Amino acid sequence: MSAVMEVSEPSADSLNDLQPPLVQHFELMATAPGGVTRLRELILTLAVQGKLVPQDPTDELASELLRKIRTEKSLSIGGGKNKRGDSPAAILEEDFPYTLPMTWEWIRNQDLFSLRKGKNPKALSETPIGKPYLDIEALDRHQVRRYSEDATALTCSADDILVVCDGSRSGLILQGKDGIVGSTLAVIECSKLVQPYLRLIFREGFQRYNSGMKGAAIPHLDTKTVLTEVIGLPPLAEQTRIVTRVEELMSLCDALEAQGQLEATQHAQLVQTLLGALTASASPDELADNWQRVATHFDLLLDRPEAIDALEQTILQLAVRGLLSPPLPEDQQVVVGSREDSPVPLPAAWSYVRLGGVLADLRYGTAVKCAYDMVGHPVLRIPNLKNGSIDATDLKFGQLGTDDLAKLALKRGDVLIVRSNGSASLVGSMAVVGPESEGFAFAGYLVRARLNPALLTPEYLNLAAKTAAFREQIEGPIRTTSGVKNINSSEISRLSFALPPLGQQQHIVARVDSLRRLCADLRQRLTARQTTQAHLAEALIDEVA
Repeated sequence: MSAVMEVSEPSADSLNDLQPPLVQHFELMATAPGGVTRLRELILTLAVQGKLVPQDPTDELASELLRKIRTEKSLSIGGGKNKRGDSPAAILEEDFPYTLPMTWEWIRNQDLFSLRKGKNPKALSETPIGKPYLDIEALDRHQVRRYSEDATALTCSADDILVVCDGSRSGLILQGKDGIVGSTLAVIECSKLVQPYLRLIFREGFQRYNSGMKGAAIPHLDTKTVLTEVIGLPPLAEQTRIVTRVEELMSLCDALEAQGQLEATQHAQLVQTLLGALTASASPDELADNWQRVATHFDLLLDRPEAIDALEQTILQLAVRGLLSPPLPEDQQVVVGSREDSPVPLPAAWSYVRLGGVLADLRYGTAVKCAYDMVGHPVLRIPNLKNGSIDATDLKFGQLGTDDLAKLALKRGDVLIVRSNGSASLVGSMAVVGPESEGFAFAGYLVRARLNPALLTPEYLNLAAKTAAFREQIEGPIRTTSGVKNINSSEISRLSFALPPLGQQQHIVARVDSLRRLCADLRQRLTARQTTQAHLAEALIDEVA
């Protein structure tokens, strides 16, 4: 048995009675993207279709159980405990959603149970006088907040089960307690014999029951649809076996999920440790040695997207410390900034600068209203900044005066910076203006940085802006106004980073671009592998179901 199956050996052994594809490929299905969730769904589907446990021909037939339930219901109505509901509609062969075992019986849910909806009682109070008012919080979190002495209100006991009828958790089953039934809940009135199996029915149907909508797209339990739904009823003895098996397999899924979370945590620690060894390198030679050690673990390290993201961030950090590109003979000392201000050691000719010290101009964009009607001048907006460059396919136009246009016209090599956005992760993101956007204006949520070309290339600034250290400087001073995150020109000017000689900037950018292409290729291969695994798992689940 596989390591995954050995998570919970007694539960894993119970899989031997299931159909062979599920047993043989359980690990594949469990480790596929979303695999444990799909396994839970599969287990419940098999359970309610009679495919989870073998039938026992000596079991009393489900038809006899149904007769007893109807007799019990008739006695309850005759005794005044319950009201007589509508008679279930006849079940035709075309209503059968799947094939049932011979010992089972087709029924509608209303043959098995009825629902009694709660209401808001009179004189609700936080004073603990009278009976507890039972809402979701009282039953699910055991936090009773209100009480009532309304003697006419619907009540329940600890022996009852209830279902949520309104809100995001509609369809959820909750165990009752002594108190008044809240307005978002309903008591499931049924024979105590079938209560455990009823829980399983609602659990299997949760997604269907939760998909009903009411009002402004609020989830709502459509009780008529639920009660008239056609289901299979197993013999009572088989119900017990099914519920027991489901509990065992769900425990196994819990263990698999916990193991997956543990593995994810351990993997994250491994990534942090190994990549941390790279960033701790003090020289290119030390980096080369550390890289060789890390490379031996790449098969374990780069098996998930977040690990590749971490590798890419490590590459950026190494690049802006001068560890990916050797010094050039023609390098000259950077004459601005101060090496002493750098938080990490820098190569000999480098300096540590503020962005404002290497700019020729920093300017806000226009507030002129723009439209798609192609009247006026093209104006770049935040949607035009994509992946560090300009995308002019979604272009608006504004009517700018001659003076404004002279000030706002973009030049090749300008860098546009997002200064205001609802998402903090987008604030401070940059894009380099290319020849296709020369002469365009830019909108007010953007800032144009015009660089001193003798000191800084736009490509290197765009690279440095993606490092974690640079992002921390951007997101630290961000202010929120009416839900919008902002950073101003003064804060942009104070952004600091390591600056290499001009010639080396070009070598660094080329090296990083090459390594990032490798990362993109790794992501693509990983996605393809995960997609294939997911398709295989889905095919196996379909085969078993």
